[in-house]
Amino acid sequence: VGHRQSIEASVNYTTWFNQFNRSDLYELRSHEPTLIVFGELTGLTSAFIGTRGQIARIQVGTVQNALALMMKSYEKQITSYLNKYPTISITNALELSLSDVMWRAFNQTFSSLARLLNATIISATFGPRIFRSTDPEDIELYGDPDLYPNQTEVYLPLAKEIYNTAHVYAPNG
Repeated sequence: VGHRQSIEASVNYTTWFNQFNRSDLYELRSHEPTLIVFGELTGLTSAFIGTRGQIARIQVGTVQNALALMMKSYEKQITSYLNKYPTISITNALELSLSDVMWRAFNQTFSSLARLLNATIISATFGPRIFRSTDPEDIELYGDPDLYPNQTEVYLPLAKEIYNTAHVYAPNG
């Protein structure tokens, strides 16, 4: 699927989902096996979701400039990862800090689309291998403040490495 991403669509999780929940995709819906493939780094703009990404969404420039502007919004998470992994770059620490917001948006969006379209969906993003934590201290430090006080889980990196990955969602999500 050719798709032009929009940072402006990253206001919240719903607007990010809606940019992919396009009417033309429903024309592909079938009882026959269907495969829908989105492009590389489809999940990138999920980094700009919410109030922490607002400053990046309103700037004019490159994605690199937008990510640099987000350093302040993720300062406490970046500091935590720099302390945990002292040899990583500040950019790597920001990428780790984005784990929760990016995985939450990406996984919810493409698993939902797979179910809605009765299709297998392949989509790609970058990020670390993650695990789900329900620890209130993890949620407090790494969670999305826009979801407070209702956030019950947070997605955290298992290690410091960041990967460019493709994910496959079956029709059951």
